[in-house]
Amino acid sequence: MTEPLDPTAVLADFIDRVAHFDPAPDAAPVAVLGVRTALGEGTFAVGDHVVRAMCRALASYRDPADHGTCSQCGSRRLDENLHCRECGQLHGILGEVIARHALRVAQEATVADPTATDPGKAAAMDAQTVDASTVDASTVGEPRP
Repeated sequence: MTEPLDPTAVLADFIDRVAHFDPAPDAAPVAVLGVRTALGEGTFAVGDHVVRAMCRALASYRDPADHGTCSQCGSRRLDENLHCRECGQLHGILGEVIARHALRVAQEATVADPTATDPGKAAAMDAQTVDASTVDASTVGEPRP
């Protein structure tokens, strides 16, 4: 289980780390930031340097669960295997390998069974299909009359 974060302490630590590099440490604050959580609260007067650093940090943040956008449906819900939770599309190398394999299997099935691409022929073949419950097991494998 992950340890809970104290947002006030995290913000105070960020400000302390960044403030050391402020080229104008004596300049007046340009913003007051307030944080209030169940773990505590804090108010921070910060200068331009800290505000800019915070904006850059927030703009560059990427959530660890963000695995991109689905090229099929546009959803942002790709799992760690790049499988879209919305439409089922697979992405990345695994998705490409599976897609190529599926295409090859479909092409091989078409070559082996030409009716696979002709719905009319497939329907005609289905009409000739025998109900398995009516087959006499002793005649299985024998040619049809």
